[in-house]
Amino acid sequence: MRLWSLRGKRAASSHALACSCPFALAAKDFFMLTVGMLTLAVATGSVLTPVRVFSRRPSFKPETRVVRVLEKDKIRDSSRLPEVLGNIPGFFGHEYGPSGSLSSPSVRGSSGEGVLVELDGIRLNSPLTGSADLGRIPLLGIGRVEVVNGAGIGGASGGTIRLDTSEEVSSSMALGLGSWGKKTFQAQFGEENFSLAIQKESATNDYEFLDRGAPASRKNATLDTTTLFCKGKKVLGDPEQNPLTARFMALVDFRDQGTPGAINFPTPKARQEDSGLLASFSLEGNLADAEGKISLSQRSDRCYFQDPDAVFSPKNSNLGVDSSELKTDWKKTEPVGGHFPSLSLSIRQDETTGTLKNQENIARIHVKDEVLGDWGTLEGELGVDHFSNVGTAFSPRLGLSRIDGDFRTHGSLGSAFRAPTFNERYWPEDSFAKGNPAIRPERTSSIDLGVDRRIGFIKTGLTLFASLSKDQIHWQPVAGKWTPLNLSDTIGRGSEFEVSLDPLPEFSLSGTYTFCQTTSAGKQLVQRPMDQLNLSGRLGKEGRKISCDLAYVGERFTTPDNTEKMPAYWLLGLSADWRIGDETLSARVDNILDSAYQTVPYYPMPGRSFLLGLSHAF
Repeated sequence: MRLWSLRGKRAASSHALACSCPFALAAKDFFMLTVGMLTLAVATGSVLTPVRVFSRRPSFKPETRVVRVLEKDKIRDSSRLPEVLGNIPGFFGHEYGPSGSLSSPSVRGSSGEGVLVELDGIRLNSPLTGSADLGRIPLLGIGRVEVVNGAGIGGASGGTIRLDTSEEVSSSMALGLGSWGKKTFQAQFGEENFSLAIQKESATNDYEFLDRGAPASRKNATLDTTTLFCKGKKVLGDPEQNPLTARFMALVDFRDQGTPGAINFPTPKARQEDSGLLASFSLEGNLADAEGKISLSQRSDRCYFQDPDAVFSPKNSNLGVDSSELKTDWKKTEPVGGHFPSLSLSIRQDETTGTLKNQENIARIHVKDEVLGDWGTLEGELGVDHFSNVGTAFSPRLGLSRIDGDFRTHGSLGSAFRAPTFNERYWPEDSFAKGNPAIRPERTSSIDLGVDRRIGFIKTGLTLFASLSKDQIHWQPVAGKWTPLNLSDTIGRGSEFEVSLDPLPEFSLSGTYTFCQTTSAGKQLVQRPMDQLNLSGRLGKEGRKISCDLAYVGERFTTPDNTEKMPAYWLLGLSADWRIGDETLSARVDNILDSAYQTVPYYPMPGRSFLLGLSHAF
């Protein structure tokens, strides 16, 4: 925005013209003021000189839910998606090892199946297991991460993690060396409407750990991965006449790794080969003050597993998982009586082939309306899902927020429906486990209330939440075999507190604390920490920055009767980068305290480790 000041050449002394709150002027008054100023300028022979006026962006967005966003500058500080999400209140990752290992998310005490993960709107949750493996999702091409806590559509009983690929166009090359044979290579090339990237990573992962107090080392944990990513767009038609924009995206990955198993039941000769394809094509455009989009996506995964020493399970298995989805989206960009309605329709087919053969069709209608007023923001939405093997389910939500300067209040009430996975229903009976065709779907209702406040460079937020789940699904031993069962009512409650300080442009501090109690029949669910604390500090700017992160995870029970538990642990990490011309040197040290810890029983995590990197920008 530009305002104009008057400097009179003939005046012996300077004069100033001030106008307070120009946005409050009516159109007519603003026009008359402008004409008067121009007339005065001509009459006095004054010269108009532009003056820039800066204003601080609003402290809060009018969101009715707890939404936390991480942009690319914060994503660059991490090498794996679980690390990116580590400071998000309410998030906990169940990790089975370092890079390449299975990593299942949990939000507000939910299971991994209760966290919806999407990449550019494409569902990444496996129809076989129900969960998205965060360890297999590369950061290659990711420019934005959004986490929404609370029940929502798509089976999100705990929350939703949305990943958006970057629109940034750049070309660079990077190399990395780290502990336990870790080697990384990444190259990306970008033009105005097209980008291509490749990433390779390998590691021996033969780190040392304590096995019941005795030193041991991880065996058969080698990793070798290759990931390819490309993205492009093309404008169809006259750019001045509401053209259509065609977009495509493809992500391909190949993985060969050892499968060491749990330390109490090791599999020293087991190996697994995975390949995956994620592709999408869309057409989008604007028409009559609305945005429209139609998209087609395909996800295909293949897994070949072999264990020559297997006794109670097959020595070889070959499994394929495919998901195809056709989706249309429509959203009003200009208000209709203060309303911003939107509509989404989709049809998806999930299918497994090979060892397990199953198929299911899912149709969804998602209606949403947002009402903006001087009193605040009111948001309502309804998701209707029809599963060919389960039936029809409804997932409504209502949210309200109000902003008064640097103070925001918000509240949300919603529900989620999670259908049983293929494994939960159809796992073929063997000596280890069996499925349960009679298993019932999960239904979760949740509520959260929160306040946010900014005082100068200090920003704080407190959210209280509670949830009630009916028929939550858990695998439990029955007659010597693991079988999915519906639990009695599961109650979750807790609080999320966060604070950030930005006293200087190149210095910031932040901290979060989460208390989450998730119980069934009066007992805390296994592998759910009740206390989590995260502290972070940043010094410098992009290209010359030092970052420090400290995390605390409280005790977690390992048995349903809460008689056994895993100890709490602290993790300290430090990273730095230094740009010299087109080259950037980076270094990071994880688990500086060399803490011995596990997030999943009998799957030890690595101790102190380092990673050095060198990148060149073209």
